[in-house]
Amino acid sequence: MGNVSTPSRKTATPVAKAVTAVTEPATFGNQPAIENEAPTPTSPLTGFNARQLELILETIAGNTRTLQQMLMLLQTEIDDEYAQSVCIDAAKDLATAIGAMADEAIGGGVIGNAACWHFGPNFNSTGKAVQA
Repeated sequence: MGNVSTPSRKTATPVAKAVTAVTEPATFGNQPAIENEAPTPTSPLTGFNARQLELILETIAGNTRTLQQMLMLLQTEIDDEYAQSVCIDAAKDLATAIGAMADEAIGGGVIGNAACWHFGPNFNSTGKAVQA
């Protein structure tokens, strides 16, 4: 293999920037990162830390973009009834996944956890003995 150089941050591709960001030690101002930093604080409501919430929002945004693009195609490009039906089913599934992720991020106060979103709001109590 030849000599491989790392591109500068200004000219690097997004993937190269991400790899560089992961491999370079983090700093705060001019101070190097502490090896054993304290755990990231979590939300008292959900138990997720800031980075986890960021990942949830990033996934929600990506799925919402896909949903929006699919609905635009459905509205303007797809005339076949079967293809329309498949797109509507896929849109419903994407909306359910988005709702489940968002609800989980806020503690499940809208419908509940992912199982409740996918299988119905009474899923968690289904099959349990009735208590008097």
